[in-house]
This record gives sequence, structure tokens and C-alpha cells, in this order.
Amino acid sequence: MSLRRLTFAASAVAVAFGLAGCGSPPSGGGFVRIDNVAMYGQPRTPRPPVLQQADADFVRRAAAVFGHDRQAASLAWANEADRFFQQRNFDYAMRRYNQAWLLDPENFRAFWGFGRVALERDRFDEALEHFDKALSLCHDDRQRPAVLSDTGAALTWKAKSLPRENGAERDRLFARANAMFADSTQRDPTYANGWKRWAMSLFDQGDLAGAREKILRAQTAGADIPATLLARLTAAKSP
Repeated sequence: MSLRRLTFAASAVAVAFGLAGCGSPPSGGGFVRIDNVAMYGQPRTPRPPVLQQADADFVRRAAAVFGHDRQAASLAWANEADRFFQQRNFDYAMRRYNQAWLLDPENFRAFWGFGRVALERDRFDEALEHFDKALSLCHDDRQRPAVLSDTGAALTWKAKSLPRENGAERDRLFARANAMFADSTQRDPTYANGWKRWAMSLFDQGDLAGAREKILRAQTAGADIPATLLARLTAAKSP
């Protein structure tokens, strides 16, 4: 089944199951729906028997649409989650990533999605935990550079969140970020976003020469560089 048909089938089944989210109350007022939490809070939060049964029913019905192929169904739900993520609808994206995980607990894209949502919410430690899990499961050479790049970005933001007095830990995190970006761009030198994110990280590290070099690589690969970043790099003076 093609990628488009997988995504369409997932959307159709979601509507049929009443899972499209249109009638779901949004999170707010300090209340967080359990389906907006990665893996429904498991294993820290035990899943009640009634919800375990609902999960089993969902898996059975969703997989049946794909010839009882749970991996194919999980892929379709991950595609649907990505669509919501691109719309910045992170609650609905998380619900789909959770469903992708239910269908296939070894689907790296579910954990990648958990990490991306956590990163958007500035939960850096949580994001890194999920990205590490995604990397351990990812054997897709086409997707791995992007997961590595996202991990590097999370490490960068974690380092930036620490006070400058905590220099040793910041340096350790930045070093790990550089290693992730290096691995990403070595695996796929045409992956423009890897070069761009590395440039942004190096700028935050104060390595202006390195940042400018990586910006050139990103532009060569076709990246759209924000004018604000180019202006900051132009205005900044190397030590």
C-alpha cells in the first residue's frame, strides 16, 4: 500500500472510530489528558483494565484495515501524527503517536514523535529520553539523519537552558550535540536541515567561524536560512 493510501486509510479509520479528535475537549486549565502523555503515562501510570480493553479493541480494528498488519497500521498513524505536528496541533499529534505506539511498540517514529512534541514544549530531558529510544530502534538509513539532528537540537536547547555557571555540563551537552550533528551530516551530506541546525548550535556555542561554515553547507544543500540568523552571523565578530 502506498504512503498516500496508508495516510488516507488512517484518517478514514480515525473518523470511523470517532478518534479524529474533533469532539475532544482541549487540554487546559492545568488538566492534561492522559492520551496527550507519551505512552499514556506508562509505566509510571498504570493503565486501568477498561482502557486496556479499549486499547486492544482499537489495535484489532485498526490493524484489520491493513490486512491485520500492525506495523503498516502504525506507520499510517505516525503519518497522521506528523500531519498534525506540522500544523502545530501538538495535542492531536500526541494522540496519534500514542496510537502508533499501541499498534507497534517498536516503531521508532512513535518515540521520535514523542520527543519532537516534548521539545516543542521545552521539556528537554523528556525529549532526549524519547530521541535516544528512537535512535535505538531506528534502522532506516533515510530517516536516521533527521532523528540525529533533532537529538542534537534537543541537546543544544538543554545546554542553553542551564546557567553559564554550570559550564562543565553545558560543554558536555554541546559536545554531544556536535557529535549528533556530525553523524547526521556524515550519513547524509544533502540533508540541509542537519547543517542548518548545526550552524545554529555552533552560533549558540560561540563558534562563529564554524557556524558560518555550516551555513554555507546548508545553503549549498538548499536550506532556507532565516534572515535573522544571517544578520546575526554577519554582525557578530569572531574572537
